[in-house]
This record gives sequence, C-alpha cells and structure tokens, in this order.
Amino acid sequence: MKGLYILEGNQTSWNKDPNSTFHKQPFFYITPYVGCDYCLTQKVHLTFRFDWMLAIHRNELVLPTGPRLYFGFMFTH
Repeated sequence: MKGLYILEGNQTSWNKDPNSTFHKQPFFYITPYVGCDYCLTQKVHLTFRFDWMLAIHRNELVLPTGPRLYFGFMFTH
C-alpha cells in the first residue's frame, strides 16, 4: 500500500512541495468469508457472500480493513 500525503502546497502543480510525505507499507491480506448459493434454475444460481478484510502488518491491523457484502448471478452449463 502506497500513499502520498501533501500537507501544504498545490496538489495539481508539478513543483516540489516542501511538506509532503510518501509512505509505503507492506501487508498481508486475510479474508475469511461465508457464502451461500441458491439455485434459481438448473443453469442460473444466485450467490451471496459476506467477508471481512483483514490487512496485517507486524502484529497490528492496518487499513484497508472491514466488511464486504457481495451478491450476484452464476451461469452454469
């Protein structure tokens, strides 16, 4: 994960800003999830999935982290 934080100055100019910081942070992602499929027809399935994103970096949790909810259709043949 990389981030450029400009504390003062103009964000749209190409000039060097005196108060800016570039931050790089490696992390490991774990995403446990629970899911369910419901068969609408033999070839169309409705899918639900809930997961929780966990970004771990040296014994601490970092951003991005939090819940996600998915739903969609799967087509089989």
